[in-house]
Amino acid sequence: MYIDLYNASISQDADTVQQFFYKQLPLLNSSLPITINAGLRLQGFEAGAPRSPLLPLSEDGMVELKALKQPAGSQS
Repeated sequence: MYIDLYNASISQDADTVQQFFYKQLPLLNSSLPITINAGLRLQGFEAGAPRSPLLPLSEDGMVELKALKQPAGSQS
């Protein structure tokens, strides 16, 4: 999804950019530092545990984050 978001940004396709932005917004609203930490781990970077009082991203959140990484239209 993020490559699609980048491509839409480069081509100045505001409608598509907005669509991708709002698709990820609920996850980002849950806690941006937690989401970034989980995203780094998904990319293979060990970011450690979030600082207290934050907790790691939930399993449901991880599933959602993994789905956001998939290209648009991908089924896996």
